[in-house]
Amino acid sequence: MEDSVECESDEAFVFKNRQYSQTMNIPEYKKDQQPWGIDNPLDNCDDTPWEHSFFLSENQWNSDSECESDEEHLYVNEQVLEEDPEDKKGDPVRLRTNYFKVSCQLDKYLYKYKIRFEGDRPTNIQELIKSNFEIIGPYILEWYSLYCTKKPPLELPLTDAANHVYLEFVNELQPQEPRHLRIYEILLKRSLEELKFKMIGKCYYDLESPGRIENHTLEVCPGYMTAVNKFHEDVLIGVDVTQKVLSRMSVLDLLERTIEDHGPDYQEAFRDEVIGLSVWTLYDNKMYRVEDVAFSHNPLSILPVAAQRGNMTYKEFFKEKWGVTIRSTSQPMLVVDDTPRSGRGKIEKCFLIPEVCAITGLVSSLKNEGDVKSWIAAQNLVTPQRRIERLMDFNLRLLRSPTLQRQFENWNMLLDSKLFEVSGRVLPPQKLIFGNDCEVDVDVEGTWGLAYNEKNFFHTKELQNWIVVTPSVYRMETEKFVGKVLENARNFHLSQPRWLEVTDLSAEGYSSALDRAIFDYEPRAVMVITPGRHPYIYPAIMKKCYEEYSVPCQVITDGCFSSDQQNDFAVKVAVQLNCKMGGIPWTIYMPLERLMIVGVDVCQDKIHKDRNYLSLVATLDKNLTNYVTLSSCYETEGQKTSCLMTNLSKALDKFRDVNDKHLPSRIIIYRRSGLTKEVQVITEYEVRRVHDGLARFYGEENRVKLSFIIVSTNPRTRLFHGAENPPLGTVVDSVITQPTRNDFYLVSHVSKENSLTPTYYNVVHNSARLSLEKIQIISYRLTHMYFTNSHTIRVPAPLQYAYKLGAMVANSLHTPPRSEIKNLFFV
Repeated sequence: MEDSVECESDEAFVFKNRQYSQTMNIPEYKKDQQPWGIDNPLDNCDDTPWEHSFFLSENQWNSDSECESDEEHLYVNEQVLEEDPEDKKGDPVRLRTNYFKVSCQLDKYLYKYKIRFEGDRPTNIQELIKSNFEIIGPYILEWYSLYCTKKPPLELPLTDAANHVYLEFVNELQPQEPRHLRIYEILLKRSLEELKFKMIGKCYYDLESPGRIENHTLEVCPGYMTAVNKFHEDVLIGVDVTQKVLSRMSVLDLLERTIEDHGPDYQEAFRDEVIGLSVWTLYDNKMYRVEDVAFSHNPLSILPVAAQRGNMTYKEFFKEKWGVTIRSTSQPMLVVDDTPRSGRGKIEKCFLIPEVCAITGLVSSLKNEGDVKSWIAAQNLVTPQRRIERLMDFNLRLLRSPTLQRQFENWNMLLDSKLFEVSGRVLPPQKLIFGNDCEVDVDVEGTWGLAYNEKNFFHTKELQNWIVVTPSVYRMETEKFVGKVLENARNFHLSQPRWLEVTDLSAEGYSSALDRAIFDYEPRAVMVITPGRHPYIYPAIMKKCYEEYSVPCQVITDGCFSSDQQNDFAVKVAVQLNCKMGGIPWTIYMPLERLMIVGVDVCQDKIHKDRNYLSLVATLDKNLTNYVTLSSCYETEGQKTSCLMTNLSKALDKFRDVNDKHLPSRIIIYRRSGLTKEVQVITEYEVRRVHDGLARFYGEENRVKLSFIIVSTNPRTRLFHGAENPPLGTVVDSVITQPTRNDFYLVSHVSKENSLTPTYYNVVHNSARLSLEKIQIISYRLTHMYFTNSHTIRVPAPLQYAYKLGAMVANSLHTPPRSEIKNLFFV
């Protein structure tokens, strides 16, 4: 009878789980929602950042559908793909992963029963089920549902003195169904709880083995994120190591320290400290980001719906619902965002009490302390060898868990003791084409620094009329630096600039100087020298050049004047100026004619939180020498898809203008995304809208050849080559990918110290009929085309350009730039 997975007590459930009332704006537990206080093992895991749908949402769990749209995948997989033997070249490589295989997998059918009762709800249901373990066998008890391997009918003597309890058969779960993985999840969760791991957010942390820094109230707690999924043939438990910086003081402690330091004027200082800070609620282990401080509220304030709660105060509410006694009644309340993580729900705010909120991360007063920064940097450095050691340590602790051993034995399972291995291949090294058709080999570390510094540019423009705006005190240093830029311009026709000195080094002073420079000289580009990275000067310059005018701008900080790498900076500036004018330093061979490659990214305005931007960067020719850049503002999901199609239509018009009235033969769209739910939204709405829009644009649906690829830069899957990072160009497209997806992992960058993360590509639409190998080689080659670096990057260059454009708009402009701006003006 000890081998069952049991419910928790009401008291434990009340402490661990909470729901939010949309009217009260405070945490509220709904007793009628989850009977008997049974803990839902998927709490906090609905929006997992793992690249696969390891966890099922409530709708997916209660429905018979798969996690993804079968229609989409059938549409993708039924295409007759164009094969090219050249695309399949590459050396095989054996890799280890951060997965552990569950051997002797559960191959039995699961049967779901509904627990019914006559009369009042029984209080001893757990004991009644336990007493019949010999009949039921291993079981999962969750809410009013019982899962076991016993076929119906299942009749048990579950009658107690007060009422009659019986089991009603619901349905049968086959081994291949995703919902079958529920067992693995619950067993793993119970084992981690037995090992004293504490769940904070989505991860489990070992709070009993923290690393501490002397003379500070900080500690780093090691943690693990786990997930279970069935891949092509195997059920694997994925484990990723993480850590969290925790403070041994509460937000109330921080408030008291701020009052002590600032006296009566503490409120503004406290706001500056806590806004943007992540806090951890001690009573239910949830993570929130503080958005404001409500000094007009305190624990004695009445709840917003006082009439329904009998004039209950926050203090009384926390005592009744959470068993938490609030001691300080004068502390203000923290305002946090409780909007659903999907981003599609109503924006909700709720109040938290500082006394029961622990600080995670660093407060602003500690961020610039040298010993703290160096200590955090050392903690964040996780070499491949160290990551493997932590994974194996986690595995050993699980294997030694009596609960897991007992439960796995009953369910006919066995957790493997070694990292799961897969086969991959390493794509061949690439060649770049510089000026005069000079081919340059990319080395094994993905760099071409010598060619970057010396070779002629592949495609150049000229810049005859440009101006340098510099503080008077930096005139001499600026002239020397500009001289180095001219020396490194090579075949880029860069003339001597005009000069304008500025004495007022404020944001207003720079704005006035730019007004004079642009109005008087009408330059084609502006270079601006600033004293350091001032938070107000740079946005003012950007708004002046890209919102009020249409003049490409190059901002240089005074730090480059004293750097030992001044010549390298000068080379980079020469490259960037050429790009802003419409030139490119190098290119790479693309195997398809009239191919348009599009990068799409979205970001939120840094100041106006209800405002978002969609940025699109598209290529206009085979040599990737010509680009169109577009940005739009949106507030809702519907507006976002409209912005995407509008910008894509403008890019197609531009492509037709450049290519003798011809539209692209194929279009590849790279769309950055992270959350599983967002991937589903993109697939269901954006892809369909784009495909339907292109069908109208081309006139016939069968003429649309589109590949839509979702790119994630933060998958939780890790790859190891022995005890090192995998080689540059490593591709994995089997075993740990999804059988219902066209997906793969690509390693397109090198990390010499830290363990690297592969980039995850999910081809959700492929009417272009490109083979997966063709998409892999195109994606890999595009990671060589980011012109501000002399090395490969993690994503295709058009996608990175879209990200950079969006960051500039969201952080500095706060509005899309003028439409007259062309080319890669923002590099």
